[in-house]
Amino acid sequence: MRKVLKLSIIGGLVGTFVGLWLSIFFSGLATTGSFYASLPTSDFTWKMMVTSSLLWALLGAWMSLAQLIFDYINSLLVATILHASVIYLPLVGVAWHEHWLSSTSFLAFSLIFTLIYLFIWFSVYYHIKHQLQALNKKLH
Repeated sequence: MRKVLKLSIIGGLVGTFVGLWLSIFFSGLATTGSFYASLPTSDFTWKMMVTSSLLWALLGAWMSLAQLIFDYINSLLVATILHASVIYLPLVGVAWHEHWLSSTSFLAFSLIFTLIYLFIWFSVYYHIKHQLQALNKKLH
């Protein structure tokens, strides 16, 4: 229970931080000085900022908790597919709600998600594999 609480809090804080800075970055690219909390069709309001921050925190906490899948499922393939799905579905929901995603951009969004997920997965996989090889070398 303690691990779940810790992951939720850290994930929520990271999600809020990343969401805020991404919104600032993309607002700067897409506008001439206006700030959009999330919705690209509205000007800044405190209500929108709080709603966006809560969504970012919930999404961050959810993504952080999703790593627990690897603790309970022994098959790496099954755990990876389940983990990707558990992250992807809420992300699509938030993206749809925030109007980052439309029916015309869904395929591109899904492809970008898959490429980013696979890049991160293989990076972590090879990092852990390298650590295990170094540990085995020390033991022998």
